[in-house]
Parts: sequence; structure tokens; C-alpha cells
Amino acid sequence: MKKITIDDERLADIAKIHEWIPKHYKDWNVTSMDIELRLESMKLLMTHSGDEIAAIVEEQEVIAFIWYVISDVTTIKSLWVAPSYRRRGLAIKLKNYVKQQSSAAGVMTITSHVHPHNKKMIQLNHKLGYDQIGNEMIYKLEVPND
Repeated sequence: MKKITIDDERLADIAKIHEWIPKHYKDWNVTSMDIELRLESMKLLMTHSGDEIAAIVEEQEVIAFIWYVISDVTTIKSLWVAPSYRRRGLAIKLKNYVKQQSSAAGVMTITSHVHPHNKKMIQLNHKLGYDQIGNEMIYKLEVPND
């Protein structure tokens, strides 16, 4: 697991991947401007809002990432695993990492929005104990005993 910084050259790859994700659910024409704007947005959010990105890298290539922010709740903004690496537990590893980070920060709720056509992610979230309200997935961490 590698924490991505705003200076990491892989951040541009992640911005590109993030912009292309919707193509699986609808017609989506991504321009180079869309990718540049996403990259700048990510940098600003990482600098000023505490957004974080953790990635799994193999041979210098991002094979999976999770983008999230921890505040009063943790919000997962994006999760992606390269198609050839799916069904190997990487999404679970990333979600568990965010769970650990949230718990360490004293945050007891994790949320994310999942496109209704993304049945595999919805199933994975249910398997991991997330509740679903519409397109929102909600996980309540257990309060530690004192």
C-alpha cells in the first residue's frame, strides 16, 4: 500500500482512471481538459480538505486505488481495481485500510456512493457489512470498549 502525495507522478494516472470510470455505466467522452481539471481538483482537495489516496502499485503501475476523506464521517470518493487484478481481494484490502484509518481518527461512519449498475461493488459492500440507502453505502464501525 502506497500513500499518494500531490507530487507523486501516479496522481495523474489516478485522475485519468477516475475520469474514465463512468464509461462502464453510460456514454462518457473524456477530454484531456477533463483529466487536467480532475488532477488539479485532486491536488487542491488533498492540500486543503484532507483528501487522501492510497494505491497498490506493481512495477511502478497503479493496479488499485482508493480516494477518501476523513472528517466527521469518512467518505470514499472512488475505488478502482485494474480489471486483470479483480477478484483477488484488493478492493477489500483498500476498504479495510480506510476502515483502520477511520478508526484511528475516531471516526465511526464510512460512506460511499455506488452507481446502481455497479452490482459487484454493491455486493462487496453488503458482504463487508455496509447498509444501503439508495445509492449510498454506509458502514458503522464498532465503538471500542474503554
